[in-house]
Amino acid sequence: MDNIFLSIYWDVRPEVIPGFSYLRWYSLFWGVGIYLGFLVLKRVFKHESTPLDLLDKMALSVMIGAVVGARLGHVLFYQPIHYLNNPIEILPIRLNPQFEFTGFLGLASHGGVLGAHVGLWVIARTAILDATSAAPPGTALKSEFSDPVLMSNAGLPCAIIC
Repeated sequence: MDNIFLSIYWDVRPEVIPGFSYLRWYSLFWGVGIYLGFLVLKRVFKHESTPLDLLDKMALSVMIGAVVGARLGHVLFYQPIHYLNNPIEILPIRLNPQFEFTGFLGLASHGGVLGAHVGLWVIARTAILDATSAAPPGTALKSEFSDPVLMSNAGLPCAIIC
């Protein structure tokens, strides 16, 4: 017999505001994770007496790395054949049947983590910064409740069912 208390039925619309498809829960949690990670790192920099101008450079490098890594993660891990045949769709545009701005439909959070660490490595090589104390905490703060693919393992005694 299934125990109803060991499962969560997650049936949420992907849009934060119904009818407004440009703001989705996944992107909202990305933004919140980046912002909270920035606040945590600001406290770390103040505590370690590191100049805050390095934080701005590091945050920009990590954010660019995270977004590029997340997009490339989706492209390489989930649909490599499609994007090999349609490489222009890696960018946030679609050309068929007409030009359309799509936004980044398809971001892989594990690619974002790798990209954020590459961005951190790049800034650590160009600035005097201890990269080990500044690992991107925002990547751990982003909720996975916005991605049903990562949650639907109902074969376990407890699950989030989408």
